[in-house]
Amino acid sequence: MLLATELGIGKIIYNDIYEVSCNDVKMLSEELKLPIENIISGDVDEIVSFLVANDINPNAIISFDVLEHIYDVETHFKTLGAFASNELRIVYGSGANIRNKRYVNSVAKYQINIEHNTRKKVSGHKSRDTLESYLDARKK
Repeated sequence: MLLATELGIGKIIYNDIYEVSCNDVKMLSEELKLPIENIISGDVDEIVSFLVANDINPNAIISFDVLEHIYDVETHFKTLGAFASNELRIVYGSGANIRNKRYVNSVAKYQINIEHNTRKKVSGHKSRDTLESYLDARKK
């Protein structure tokens, strides 16, 4: 997002479900003198509401390391697609790579645990994240 701003790519809108992350981006962008005009704290519904309210029809949505955190992928993309023109390009990328053995070894045990087990609230937990097992969350 900061690179896109530095490159002069049109209107940039930053989004994160965590207010603290949005505040961090605002502070960093100001410090680096790469101001981001539009920062949206919220999920896909807040993005769409902002775009509709401001009559913005984006030509690209780019996201990295988010897809694996979306509990209902089908609804997420239907929500984005419902307001978009035929010109919209959506690119979601992830560092999660099954062919990177170092990555797989470092996260597999953790992922299996959170897939099947409810967790305790600990310091650093972001209140929007579920503590219940991901399997149970998807079932709901």
